[in-house]
Amino acid sequence: MRKGSRLFLQIATRVIVCITLLVIGAGITGALVASRPLPERRDEAALVRSVTVFPLQRADVPRQWTGYGTARALRSVDVPARISAVVVNRPPHMERGTVVRAGEVLVMLDPTDFEWQAETSRAAIAVLDAEQRRLHVESAGLTERLEIARAQLAIAAADLARVQDAGANDAAMAREIDAARQARLAADRERALLEESLAAIPARRESIAAQRAAEQARLRIAEEQIARTVITSPIDGILESLDVESGENVQPGTRIARLVDPREIEVPLRLPSSARRFVRPGDRVQVAPTGDAGTAWDGSVVRIAPEDDPRTRTMTVFAQITADADAARRIAPGQFVRGEVTSVHLERRFIVPRRAVLRDRIMVVGEDDRLDGRRVEVAWPVVLEHLPSGLPDLAWLVLDGDDLPEGARVVAEASRRLYDGMQVRPAAAVRQPGRDASEIPR
Repeated sequence: MRKGSRLFLQIATRVIVCITLLVIGAGITGALVASRPLPERRDEAALVRSVTVFPLQRADVPRQWTGYGTARALRSVDVPARISAVVVNRPPHMERGTVVRAGEVLVMLDPTDFEWQAETSRAAIAVLDAEQRRLHVESAGLTERLEIARAQLAIAAADLARVQDAGANDAAMAREIDAARQARLAADRERALLEESLAAIPARRESIAAQRAAEQARLRIAEEQIARTVITSPIDGILESLDVESGENVQPGTRIARLVDPREIEVPLRLPSSARRFVRPGDRVQVAPTGDAGTAWDGSVVRIAPEDDPRTRTMTVFAQITADADAARRIAPGQFVRGEVTSVHLERRFIVPRRAVLRDRIMVVGEDDRLDGRRVEVAWPVVLEHLPSGLPDLAWLVLDGDDLPEGARVVAEASRRLYDGMQVRPAAAVRQPGRDASEIPR
């Protein structure tokens, strides 16, 4: 009995301890629940979110495209050497960056060899001129001698006739007839030789004239080479490089200098191939250095490449940039730039600020001030300012389609916290005073 009483006492003690712990835990839990902070009760009207809205309107907007390219000077020239000679003079002020006028001397080459060639040709021409004068005198002498020879031939012929008549009457011997015949033949031979010499005079004169023309051509070549020893600038521009030094021997085709005229700049811009249907010569272009929003140059499209690049699916338009009067602000040839091409033809479309579109949806506030999400398709982005919507944005999206009602109230700032059917309190957009439009990200 004693063992049974002891076991019962142990079990009872454990049960009492467990019940006590449960009661204490329940008490602590009740105390924590009783002392918990209660959430602040707010009026349902205070939960309505305020949103900025603007009326959806159509506007006359251009198409715009962004392209990139490297500026290049319309007028640039590599000045080559056209003769083989030694540089004898390089003006000390001719250094990279020097402003050069057309006709200004860049380099002078040694003209000695060409001057000797010119003197040789002049001496040869003088000899030929003297030969021409001697030929004229010879021609006059041959003409006079030919007249005498013809007179002698006539006398010899008459003498032969008389001797032959005398021989027929047995008054002259055969020996006398032969002598008269020989005299006539000698006179005839002298006449023939003189006529032949006189007939050769025109051919000799033509030969001398041809030799003189050849020497005259060599003289002109020598004089032209002498002129080429003075290398001058063919254009007004800035010296990009001068590649030779005094004492250096240059060969024909060697580049002497490079000149660039930065007043007329052309930029080939690569645009999407889809722009070909819309972009035209005369469209406006604004070019700016990449990463520099404070500098821009205005220009226009002057021509369009006829072929697309199938690898990049781009087309190339050539923009001519108006020169800036301030040389420090001119676009530099070789500079990589971004170009905004704006079509001169306008289209009347619905437009919304870029920040109003989230995941191809805009939020429209209905008559009951509840949000209604509408899916939209963006036709193209555009950068505009001074719109009557009251928003300071520069980045806008042109919508495709006319299924939205004009004048609908659109939320200006799309957010993930806005959902269909949400009650809102619309507030009309008011241009923020003191906010520069340039602060709006594009």
